Amino acid sequence: MSQFKNITRWLLAAGGSTSADGKSTYYLYEEKNTLCIKPWTGSEFAGKSWVATGVKSGTSAPCISVNGKHLVFCVNQSDILKCYAESQKVPAADMGDDDDDDDDDEDDDTLWNDVPSGPAGNIKVHSKSQLEVNISESGITVFYQTPDGRLGTIVNRGKDWQTIGLQSPNVLLGTPLASFTSKEKPLLFYLNDDNSIHFLTNDTHQDTWTDAPLANVKLGGYVSRLAVSEGDDNAGLAAYCLADGKLLMVKESGDQVDVLGTVEKGEFHAAQGQESVLVGWQWRPVPIYMDYVPYYWSPW
Repeated sequence: MSQFKNITRWLLAAGGSTSADGKSTYYLYEEKNTLCIKPWTGSEFAGKSWVATGVKSGTSAPCISVNGKHLVFCVNQSDILKCYAESQKVPAADMGDDDDDDDDDEDDDTLWNDVPSGPAGNIKVHSKSQLEVNISESGITVFYQTPDGRLGTIVNRGKDWQTIGLQSPNVLLGTPLASFTSKEKPLLFYLNDDNSIHFLTNDTHQDTWTDAPLANVKLGGYVSRLAVSEGDDNAGLAAYCLADGKLLMVKESGDQVDVLGTVEKGEFHAAQGQESVLVGWQWRPVPIYMDYVPYYWSPW
């Protein structure tokens, strides 16, 4: 059951990341056009820090860690892609029970630093665009939906941000996005306009991406969020989705959609007998961090 709850918590957040040692998980939330980050102890949230104001209602907020500091991406109220770097250390998840102070007393009001996009200028995104980020030895790649509905990226390979368009003409407007790195290849998952899950693969760490369907199925209803994990023993990939109050699972090359349960008021309720579906699919948040950047680059 905890596995399902972890997946649900991840999908309900605007974004998140795990620490390099896997002991701490950080979730981002938009609250009244303000973005905040909260460390999760495994049983509760341990305070929060404020990231930025003036963000768009419902913005996604993918997060990475570079050189020991968090970097978060979001959309502001003018549909401009924004980047913020933490101005100080994000509080670690306290695994003990030191006291019962009110969370409000532990809140940090210091906002993060606004990171300029340099020569790339202001990146305008579609009004329904969600965001995703991938970090690898090829650099940092942020994915978004362009004003004309296509998929676009802004990439930093060590010097400046540059924009790159992707060949993806049949993207669903407002598609959720999910990134994953498999066998050192960055993958981007999205919904095609027929509500099937597709993914783009960057084979050469260059600007050419190839497109393929994840499975021979179409999802019903409105899919708000998407996450991807890899099965044990080369079992392939699996996508997890929130759609109309249900938690769904789609396995790579599969021909069915598994309904794992329902989500009501932020709480997951498992469907009878579905615990067995996750056998061999130990979902966990993908650690999106890099202890070093292979190029001389820092936003601070």
